[in-house]
Amino acid sequence: MSAISAVETSITLKSYDESGVARTAGGDLYFLHIEQYCIVSNNYRCDLSDQQDSVATNPALGNSLPSIIPMTDLGSGSYTVKYNIPQDGTISVSIVLARPGGLAAEYFNNAFLDGAPAIQRVDQKFDFTWGDGLLTQQAGDFVSIHWHGKLRAPYSEDYTFFFKGDDGFRVYVDNKLRVDRWNACCLDQTLVLALKANTFYNILIEFKEL
Repeated sequence: MSAISAVETSITLKSYDESGVARTAGGDLYFLHIEQYCIVSNNYRCDLSDQQDSVATNPALGNSLPSIIPMTDLGSGSYTVKYNIPQDGTISVSIVLARPGGLAAEYFNNAFLDGAPAIQRVDQKFDFTWGDGLLTQQAGDFVSIHWHGKLRAPYSEDYTFFFKGDDGFRVYVDNKLRVDRWNACCLDQTLVLALKANTFYNILIEFKEL
């Protein structure tokens, strides 16, 4: 969508249960995501379209865009949010429903995170030892995995994260690449983040097994 800077825009969402009945109480966590203009690829993800579309985003919008805005729970099954952007441009706006319990995972039968996932599930524990076993039902090598979700800290302080893996991986926090060991193996990596209590952060982890 096209957006004009400093113009406040409001969005109100009405939620429904699985049977299509409108909810009359709140309690869910909805977030508004604002990103550079993108297209939904075969991976069902929003890929930047700078080189794929003639109406590509103004690069100046880049990192100045807010990426996550929690929606306000009105307590009646409706949720609302207001936002504006710093400069004119073309942006993508989406609403995400968050659920507790782990990171959403997509497993691919290739090392490039390409195409439709072979497996989609929620991984509650982020600690795997596959050895010589299969990562998907079809493959144990040349597989890639994409984990994404929200991270919330119980206290405001510095948190140290330790990452180890074979072969490559990279970690994004709030859309910024914070750990890049995609094309090397197998040194452990450390990431220190200053997190605020009860604040939600985007986390994305990508892994490939060669």
